[in-house]
Amino acid sequence: MLSSIGRAAVRRVGAGVSRPAITNNAARYLSQLQRVHSFKLSRDTSRNPQTSLRARRSYATATDAAKPKATKATAKKTTKKTTTKKSVAKPKKKKVAAKKKAAPKKKVLTEEQKAALKEKKSVQKSKDDLKALKATSLIKEQPKNAAPGTAYMCLVKEMMSSRGTQPVTAMMAEAAKKWKSLSPSEIEHYNHQANENRATNEAALKKWIESYTPDQIREANNARRLLKDKVKSVGKNLLDDVRAPKRPRSAMMLFTRQRWASGDFKGVKVPDASKLIMEEWRELSSAEKEALEREAQADLERYAQEIKTVYNRDVKSKVAA
Repeated sequence: MLSSIGRAAVRRVGAGVSRPAITNNAARYLSQLQRVHSFKLSRDTSRNPQTSLRARRSYATATDAAKPKATKATAKKTTKKTTTKKSVAKPKKKKVAAKKKAAPKKKVLTEEQKAALKEKKSVQKSKDDLKALKATSLIKEQPKNAAPGTAYMCLVKEMMSSRGTQPVTAMMAEAAKKWKSLSPSEIEHYNHQANENRATNEAALKKWIESYTPDQIREANNARRLLKDKVKSVGKNLLDDVRAPKRPRSAMMLFTRQRWASGDFKGVKVPDASKLIMEEWRELSSAEKEALEREAQADLERYAQEIKTVYNRDVKSKVAA
């Protein structure tokens, strides 16, 4: 509770001041009175603790009654301003040139290693060349004969179709024995059959050859000639292309052909006949040789024209006499 002095002070202030002013002045006086009262409480506490407890209770009650009630202030709504940040373009980073790696040091080879490497490259080159020649030669693409082209093979094929479980070796021996015992009419039958088969095979081969250009067939024959010494059974079977120009003949070749066609050397061995023809060539007169030279020149012009037409190229060299 307030002391008599404090209550009197409050009454004096309240008598002459309006309500809002009383509240403010009262607050100031109360603050001064609290300091005075606190001093008295601390002094009384030291003298009598029980009296101090009652004084603190009365002081707290008076303080709560004197405090003015706080008016609820309307909270102002604060609106947050949303600011859109402008996207600032980041500066492009400069590309740093990658450091070039140092080239690895070349391994120094010994003489033996160099020789071995050279040999390996040579062997590989030979294999590559052989593979290229085989591809150019058209060996794998060439069709096989669909039917036998000889009378004996026609007999073998006939017996093969009816041999059943008989071994091939035994059947071939039986075919050879039967071939020797054939009558002339039976042999004529198999010969006729073989001729028909050969015509069929040649027609199929001709059609296959003409499916390629003349230049491709010419290159295939050249490749087969080169393969002659490298692969067996290759080089002899050159492709006969009727579209290819016939090679020109020299004056001496024309004379030799004429002498063979005359029939004068019938029954004469080829080496002996060739020797006699060469002697006659050397004994020819100038006029006879000039006639043969003109004929050879005309044949050369014919060949050049056909080469231009078929292969679309010119003849590079003359034919040797």
